[in-house]
Amino acid sequence: MHCKEPEPYVITCTDGIIPYSETGGFNKTFRFKDDAPEKMKERSAVIQSQIEFDSYLDPTSFGNSPQIDFDSKTLLVGRRYNGQQPFVVSQEVTSDCGKKMIEYRVKLKSGSATVTGTAYYYAVIPKISDDTKVQFNVSLEL
Repeated sequence: MHCKEPEPYVITCTDGIIPYSETGGFNKTFRFKDDAPEKMKERSAVIQSQIEFDSYLDPTSFGNSPQIDFDSKTLLVGRRYNGQQPFVVSQEVTSDCGKKMIEYRVKLKSGSATVTGTAYYYAVIPKISDDTKVQFNVSLEL
């Protein structure tokens, strides 16, 4: 008989809205490593560990590493470059247990017509399994 260790996931899947936070000891302006926003208009990542955080994001963007407990939390992070400085209007994270999928919806609005820029968005959610698919759905209102 084999004893399997329980998976270290904090939540049991529940359909619907997932509570998230924008806390963790860092601000909304960050940089992906090897990033060129004007060449890659949209970029996102699902970060499950400190090792992944260190490999995807430039830590100097935050001043120091975020205070996220990756044993119990997952970080969804992204950015969108636009010809007019966009900003985040709203965001929502939902779960579909049957599909083993998380959807992260972000609504952006264009800002000044004379300034180009990047909108940054992230959500710290309860830990998800490695095989859960995450769909980033980012819309831009002009």
